[in-house]
Amino acid sequence: ADDSRIVAKGRQISFSLDRATANVESLQIAGREMFAGGFGFRPIFVRAFTDNDHGCKDDVTLAGWIDPVAEVSTDAQLLEGNTQAEITASYTLKMGATLTLTYTIGADGSCHVGYAYQGCEGAPDIPRLGIRFRTPLNYGDRFTWYGRGPQENYCDRSKGTFIGLYTASALDKIYPYVRPQETGHHTDTRWLEIAGRRIDADNLMEFNALRCSFEDLNLGQQKHISDIVTRDYVEVTLDLRQMGLGGFNSWGAHPSEQYLIHSNQDYNWGFTIR
Repeated sequence: ADDSRIVAKGRQISFSLDRATANVESLQIAGREMFAGGFGFRPIFVRAFTDNDHGCKDDVTLAGWIDPVAEVSTDAQLLEGNTQAEITASYTLKMGATLTLTYTIGADGSCHVGYAYQGCEGAPDIPRLGIRFRTPLNYGDRFTWYGRGPQENYCDRSKGTFIGLYTASALDKIYPYVRPQETGHHTDTRWLEIAGRRIDADNLMEFNALRCSFEDLNLGQQKHISDIVTRDYVEVTLDLRQMGLGGFNSWGAHPSEQYLIHSNQDYNWGFTIR
């Protein structure tokens, strides 16, 4: 560690986190960098709002989750006879909730990411509980997963898709909706292989892998899918969950209660990169 970053290194792995922002900058396993442009793990609480979200005004009432972090702190320690390093990034959110990301770096070249959200009262529902990062295109933009597919699916739009082994391109996962919005999501995922790495969920996870960023889909300036720029990276978002799409009507109805993410509850999940 130094004044500006926390670094953990082993024979097969190197990990670097910026102290000021708590953003992960680098993860190298067997000498291969996983992140593009230093854009490593960062928490994300929103999706690109859908037509249904706009119809029920969730793009307004839930907009506070776009940039909810008030302050961050970081810490690091060695574990198990110096064979593991544990690095924590703690986020205090403007609503009063907290988030702790715990990175356990193993001498075997593995990185486990633990995600612990502690809820608060009075905050609106959460659109998603996730982590995003970007991978470089020198690995290509194809990925393989074991979960629901092959079409995009969501917690309340999944019964027409089936659990299996699928491969796809991140470019093809940008569905040509007339207005840019959330796209390419997959639920009930056991594992994902991308950028030469395998990501195993502790239990189940959801994910997106796209050739554009969240901001590309959600800045509010885009009117048509042709406004989306194809990026020279793949943006991956791993989620515990994303709230349902709803769709009983598109002019006021919210998703059903069982498909919402209430901000006053606690949530814990994680995954391992090998």
